[in-house]
This record gives sequence, C-alpha cells and structure tokens, in this order.
Amino acid sequence: MGNFSMRFWPSVIPDCYVDFTNGNDENIGTSADEAWKTLSKVNSISLDPGDIVGLKCGEVWRETLVPPSSGVSGNPIKITKYGAGADPIISGADAGAPTTPVREGCIRDHTGKGFITIDGIELAYPALAGVVSARWIGDTEGETPNWTVQNCAFTKCGTYMFGANITIQDNVFVGPRPNDHAVDGAVHIRGLVSTNAQVLRNTISGFDSRGIWIMNKPTAPSVRDNIIHDIAVTYGEAGEGYGINFDGYGQVINGLVTCTGNHVYNCAADGVFFENCSGGSLVHGNLIHDVPRAINYKNYAELGTRPEQRGNDVNAQIHYNITYGVNTGVYVQSVKGLHIHNNMLDGALYGVLIPAAEATYAGELDIRNNIFGDNLDYVLRCVAPWEDTCTYFDFNRVKIGNVVYETGVSDELTLAELQAGSDALNSFTTDPAFVDGANHDYHLQNGSPCINAGTDLDLTEDYDGVAVGATPEIGAFEKV
Repeated sequence: MGNFSMRFWPSVIPDCYVDFTNGNDENIGTSADEAWKTLSKVNSISLDPGDIVGLKCGEVWRETLVPPSSGVSGNPIKITKYGAGADPIISGADAGAPTTPVREGCIRDHTGKGFITIDGIELAYPALAGVVSARWIGDTEGETPNWTVQNCAFTKCGTYMFGANITIQDNVFVGPRPNDHAVDGAVHIRGLVSTNAQVLRNTISGFDSRGIWIMNKPTAPSVRDNIIHDIAVTYGEAGEGYGINFDGYGQVINGLVTCTGNHVYNCAADGVFFENCSGGSLVHGNLIHDVPRAINYKNYAELGTRPEQRGNDVNAQIHYNITYGVNTGVYVQSVKGLHIHNNMLDGALYGVLIPAAEATYAGELDIRNNIFGDNLDYVLRCVAPWEDTCTYFDFNRVKIGNVVYETGVSDELTLAELQAGSDALNSFTTDPAFVDGANHDYHLQNGSPCINAGTDLDLTEDYDGVAVGATPEIGAFEKV
C-alpha cells in the first residue's frame, strides 16, 4: 500500500470519529477521545444528511465501509479524514475474496443510497474495487445518484459507479489491478441512468484494460484534465489498452460527450475511443502521444450490431489537440461529420485514416487549419473518391512532397495536384517554424507562415487557452 500523501488538509470537525488503534465501539463516537474502532460500527448506525464521518489519519481498516444512510442535495453524507499524517486506508482485506469482485468494494453500496462524498481516503485491495456505488435488482439497474469521490488514492483498485451526477475528481490511481475477473481499469462509470458523469483532474497509471471507461448509455459524460498513462493489454481480451473509452457498444451514448484537456500516453491501444456517441462531442486541447491511434471514432457497421448508427453524422468537434508518436492521429470508422480543426497532428503513418472496410459509411470530413507533421507518410487515406471523403480540406500545412490523399489502390494526390484541380488552394508546404518541434514544442516562432493564415471557424480558445482572433493561426497555438 502506498503512502500517497502527507498533504495539507483543511480542518474538519466530524460528527463521528473512527480510530482503529485507540477507539472502542462502546464509545459514543462524537469526539477524538471517544472514537469508535471499526467501520462495522459506522455501518450499523443512522446518519443524517450533512453528517461527516472522520477516519483518523495513519490508521488502517481491513473491512468494508457500507454507508448506512443517504444525504440530500447540498448536504451529502461525507466520509473523510481527521488528524495529521498519512491518509487513512481502507483495504477490505478481511472481507474475503468476493464472488463478484467488480460489484464489491472497500466502500460499497448496493441499495441505491445517494449524495455520498468520499474525500481524502486511500483505498487498497486488489480483489475488490475501491469504491462501488451500484444498485442491482437481479440484473436490472436501479439509480444510485450523486456520489463524489475526490482527493483519494487508489492502489490496485478503482471505482465502479452507477447513477446520475457521479463525480470522480482529483484522485490518484496506481495499478495494476491483479484479479481474474473481467478487467475494468481504474475509473468505470456505467448504466442507463448515469447522466452527467464527470471525471476531472485524476492521475491514472499502470492499469490494464482502460484508464477511464464510461459505458452503457450514459448521457452527456465529461472527462477533463486527466493524466492517463501506461494502460496495458494484460488479459489478451478485445477492447483493452484504451486511455479513455466512451463506450456506446451496448447502448448508444446520448448528449454531448466532452473530452478536453487530457494528457494520454503510453497506452497499448487508442488514446481516446468514441463508440456510438450520437449526441455530438467536443474533443479539445488534448495531448495524446505514444499510442497506436490517438483519437478513434466508430459507429458499429458489423451486421446486427447497431446498424442504425452506420454512417451517422456524429458532429464531432476535434479542435486544438496535439498528437505525436502515433500510428494514426484520427481514425474514422463508419461515421460522418468530424470537424477536424486547428490540430497539430504528427506521427508515423497517417494524419487521418478511414480503413477500407469502413469507407462505405464514412466521410464528409471537415479538415481545416491543421498542421500535419513532417513524420507522417500520408495526410489522409481513404479508398473512396476525394469528393466523397472531404467536405472541406483547406488552410492546412503539409510537408512538401507529402502525399495528401492516398486511396490504397493507385491514386495518390500531392498538394500540388489537388491545387491544380482547384482544391486546397489556401494550404501550403512551407516549414511551420516551430519553437522546438524536435522536442514537441509546437508553438510558433515569429515569422511562421502559419500566423494569421487560418480561416475563421468560430473557435474561441487555443490549446493553451489563449483567445483566438478573427484570422486565426494554423495549428494548435495562437502566437502571443
């Protein structure tokens, strides 16, 4: 178990105190001197909305905490820490090996309690999830709303959460999670009523399967400002190795999907994978590198699997992202309506790739104001005709002599050939003059040909949050 923190912590005044070393369950529990000993005692009482349960810093509990009551909006039940020293640890080790590990947890509720906040605790036990909030009636999901998990440290375990308004923020997750159950990664939020899930400012490393997995018809999920790295394929199962996975395979994801400000790297598969996201998406300001595919959009075209989604306009706004050290920047499968603007796309092979098997249901791409790096072999590859693939392709910088369009059959078009046919007339091959492109600093030097060379696309902020002018720069950065 890791000693993640000796962090400064604001004073809290718990309503009940728990101290494993010096406490006693026969005490009244309302002061540090009269603290209870076990989490079982907490499980057995009734808490009022707004009550705070304080676990003493430096202590370890080898049992499971089951919140006994619900809070209300504005007054959640809070499980947190008091005193000085390392975060209190809940391991659940004495709970034994559960038969369904994914539904068990160091902190767990299966009964639909809501408005619970977990704050400043370390969760550590590989045979369980760290925090579980999931109501199951047979195989039917019930709602477990408004849980917040924040400022916690997870060692070889993660979250498994259902319900509306789930927030996972400012936590540290360190894997792997070594169990023989279905692999779930670090943050797992799912379910038909998982509306407005937010995953914010977490650091996730060393897990298998996925860093963040949001699945099964959540509505309007938001994943912002997380650092995710070293996500592996451990069990050899399909669907492993993703940094972030918005998974609409079983149930289509509705509402706007927000994926902004994340840093994803060293993953075995995709940096960010969008599956059947039908309500639009905002993909802005992400740094994705050293993965096979940086951004992958897929609506399933396999016979019998979401055929109604094939070729849908997914209204994906892909702006001001940076990719390098990748095989493909944007991978497009059976979707239309990707607006790929003001990105810095570099990698080994493709800036944008539509694989041959998906070309029938893909296309209508809007590709403007991007810098395509010198390490790419192809800017765009698709077996379909150029006019069926791109609605717009212009105001882009490509490498001189680079193949802009490649069909994989015989047709290869350079920028000069496209411009001879009156396409891409505002694109160019001049060196963009990066500050330090060799070390992936893609800011622009004075005199760069990308300055004021873009077209106005009504975007407001660049990768750094700098305001975008009426004549924007090409690439991910405005020159300031």
